[in-house]
Amino acid sequence: MRLVVRVLVAAVVLLAVGLGALYALLPGMVESPAVRERIEQAAREATGRAFHYEDLSFGVFPPRLVVEGPRLAGEAAGEPPFAEAQEVSLEVAFWPLLARSLVLESLVVEGATVRLVRDAGGLRLPEPERDGRPAAGAPGARGGGEGEDAVALAVQELALRDARVLFEDRSVRPPAKLEIEDLDAIAVLSADAPAKIQLDAELGGGRLSVDGRADWAAQAARWTATLDGVGLAVLAPYLPEGQEAAGRLSGTVQGEGAFASPGLAAELTLRQGVVRISDIGLEGPLRLRADLSGEEPRSGSFDLDATDAALDAYGGAFRKAAGKPGTVKGRLVPKAGGGFDVDDVELKIHDLDARGRIETGDPVRAELTAQPIDLAGWGEILPALAAYQPAGTLRPGTLRIASEPLSVRGRIGLDGVRLTLPDGPQIGLEGALEGTGDALKLVNVALTTGGQRVRIAGLVAGLAQPQRSYHLALGADGAEANTLLSAFTAVRDRVFGALSLDTDLSGRTGDPQLETLAGHLRFAIHPGKIKDVSLLRLTVQRLGTFGEAALLAAALDKPARLEKIERFYGDSFEELAGSFDVAKGWARTRDLRLVYPSYRVDLQGGIRLRDRRLDFSGTLTLDRDVDEALAGASGGTAAERPRVIQLAEVQGTLDSPRVGLSSHTVRAWVDDYAGGKIRDEVQGKLDDKLGKELGGDVGDLVDGLFGGRR
Repeated sequence: MRLVVRVLVAAVVLLAVGLGALYALLPGMVESPAVRERIEQAAREATGRAFHYEDLSFGVFPPRLVVEGPRLAGEAAGEPPFAEAQEVSLEVAFWPLLARSLVLESLVVEGATVRLVRDAGGLRLPEPERDGRPAAGAPGARGGGEGEDAVALAVQELALRDARVLFEDRSVRPPAKLEIEDLDAIAVLSADAPAKIQLDAELGGGRLSVDGRADWAAQAARWTATLDGVGLAVLAPYLPEGQEAAGRLSGTVQGEGAFASPGLAAELTLRQGVVRISDIGLEGPLRLRADLSGEEPRSGSFDLDATDAALDAYGGAFRKAAGKPGTVKGRLVPKAGGGFDVDDVELKIHDLDARGRIETGDPVRAELTAQPIDLAGWGEILPALAAYQPAGTLRPGTLRIASEPLSVRGRIGLDGVRLTLPDGPQIGLEGALEGTGDALKLVNVALTTGGQRVRIAGLVAGLAQPQRSYHLALGADGAEANTLLSAFTAVRDRVFGALSLDTDLSGRTGDPQLETLAGHLRFAIHPGKIKDVSLLRLTVQRLGTFGEAALLAAALDKPARLEKIERFYGDSFEELAGSFDVAKGWARTRDLRLVYPSYRVDLQGGIRLRDRRLDFSGTLTLDRDVDEALAGASGGTAAERPRVIQLAEVQGTLDSPRVGLSSHTVRAWVDDYAGGKIRDEVQGKLDDKLGKELGGDVGDLVDGLFGGRR
């Protein structure tokens, strides 16, 4: 026993002497130029980059190696270092050295900066020299293989303190720059247990923390990342033109599974968010919950809530104010060729509640079934509807929608839908809209306004085109004309009566001049009136612009004679009817007839649609009673048959028509009705006042002025 004690004491003394000698000799050894050259050469072979350090020192208790100012050069001369640090400290476990095992109890890197560059060829990382020599640490290298001199290497703890990672991605334009600052990380490693990893850093003006476990043998990990106000501006270079992402992201992301495809679960909030994808924009907070932890290929659910955000789309055609419901959730299902489809979709906007499925890709396809929608309040969501104060119910049923090109299939029922026209009356709609692909069709639609009913059929085709075509058929049976004209045209309180209407018209949108409108229409109003318009009165008044006819007009305008014919000057008619061919901005007719109680007007010509300008000619046919009244008032003789007067033109506008007569027609009328009697009467008065000779001269002058004779 005493011998054993003596041996142990001797061993301790020898070990102490040896360590003392090692402590005395090592500083000189590690600081020698040969050691420095060997270390820098090994680093160059391993990385292909020049490596330098400022100082190298060694300590014995505990055994440690400290490298001050290490620096690994950039890829090309003049570039900043790929990596550099203030200090790298390696603390070596002593006892494993006796078994030829190098165990680093800790590897601590202080104040490190790593610069990463990515271009079209990928991430540019240091690579070993390829000159046939083995790189340091490679199999077969001194101290690194499985041969007789092999030394086992193990690291128990890795730590980064106050590090920076500067990442520049030159594969996008403009280049993206990402800076991770104030990075502290620690990894606790074990040969028989998963590694423990903790990380905390500043990223995008916020903080990122990671806590996890990694099993290198199984190539799997479990981790939790916590974000606090991380900015999204760093994503801008990666977004396609016209897309935008900004705001601050907070929340947690959890991952578990294989390194390459972990299952993910996230609960994130985007504050001060500004997101724009193509024609859809968001401003305000956005909340996301997602669970993609299903079996590989990964699948799972998501829940996106934009209730507190403002949304707009398609140039303001759709808007949702902050505070209005706006949520979408569903289940992501992997596609065979990559990407995801979305099953069990639940979409809620305002009081829209739709469910169905979305197939992503090109095109995007969706099949959604929606509950009935109360239109009250939708003027805020669809500004184009705001001026119409929509009310009533839409019944969308199941709709199948595709993009690129736009296609809609399904039926939307119109149930008590009411719209108030700007500066006009309220209209009601019943029936349905049916999507047939690239067209929307009106099915059994009835329009009512002011108690009047109009049948509407037609469609709008080319939904994906900037200029769409349409077909419209209107029908009415005895509807009040003024009610309909006041509701849908600028002609108000002018035309009255029971209207029958049948139209078949086609055109294209974006045509304010109505040049593309074409088709046919037939209408009839009976009885009715055109307020303050009597074509007989207009015709008689027109006589005042023609020579001798002016005398006849003046005679007919005298109270004693006027009372015989003014009863025929009324604006009420028995029938107004005709058919029109519509083309190139005009509606033209050959059979427009206006029947008054004692005369009728037959017209041919047209109406210019953009301003309702009239361009007609025709005939005025007098019945016996009005012919006798005119003859009696003028002292003439009524015709035995209905008298027909040629109207050279009816012009002006639909609101204010003008009648034109030819001089030949006027002279014939004067001859038939006056027969010179009125002229003789006026001449006699002139002779009495001026004398026969001078009176005759004045009479000839009147004939010359008004009759057109020289």
